[in-house]
Amino acid sequence: EYRRELRLRTKHDPGELVRRVNLLLDSAHETFATDGARLCIVIDGLEKFEATELVDRAVLVRAADIRNLRANVIFFFNPANEYSPHSTSVRKAFPCVTMPVLPVRFPGDGPDVVRPEVVQAIEQLLSRRVVLDAIFDDPTACIERLAHWSGGHISDLLEIARRAVELYESPYRATVADIDEAGRALGIRLTSTMKPEDLPRAVAIYHEHRILDTEHDRRLLKNSCVLPYDSVDWWDIHPGIRADPFFLNAVRRATPHDQE
Repeated sequence: EYRRELRLRTKHDPGELVRRVNLLLDSAHETFATDGARLCIVIDGLEKFEATELVDRAVLVRAADIRNLRANVIFFFNPANEYSPHSTSVRKAFPCVTMPVLPVRFPGDGPDVVRPEVVQAIEQLLSRRVVLDAIFDDPTACIERLAHWSGGHISDLLEIARRAVELYESPYRATVADIDEAGRALGIRLTSTMKPEDLPRAVAIYHEHRILDTEHDRRLLKNSCVLPYDSVDWWDIHPGIRADPFFLNAVRRATPHDQE
């Protein structure tokens, strides 16, 4: 009943809700602010919503009210809310910072290319968390394979590294073969999130490196089956999926014999 009443009042006068929240924020600033610092409200987990249209209605459509809050507000959105919005794109509603997918390769590069600057970035990332020589038997080669299998996706990079060292026992250290196995396992898991009707669309993106505003593309983006490379403005099928025999068979079936 309490929540129902809140919703009714908010719907009737959203401006009054913003005014009252700002009174609370003003008091919080006065009590806690130090050296001119401002409160930062972090709303995490929106990228996990299956129904991105709910996020659109609850947040993006009401962006004007949220921008009137007297605090910094950070949201974590699903990429589909930017690339395939239902009504309002994230970038039109708020200043948008894209969590980077490191550009492992550029358009025109072969499928196994891993750019050296990405290897260096990943080495810096991991070296702040683990002692590389104690975890990997050949850190340079292992980091290059991590870059390849993750496609530059930071969360996938960390997951593949974790899986590769799950059997770690001194003096055992993770090898390139361990990372390859973990990368293939991730690819199979990602492929399993696709619906049968998504497969032809994934094959098209594999060839064209473009996405469209469709249900299939939104789902592929949400599940990180397709990785957005903003710095070079193209989209690529996740390398784990590209190595999955199930996907490769779909590519072969869709490719005319004279182009094989």
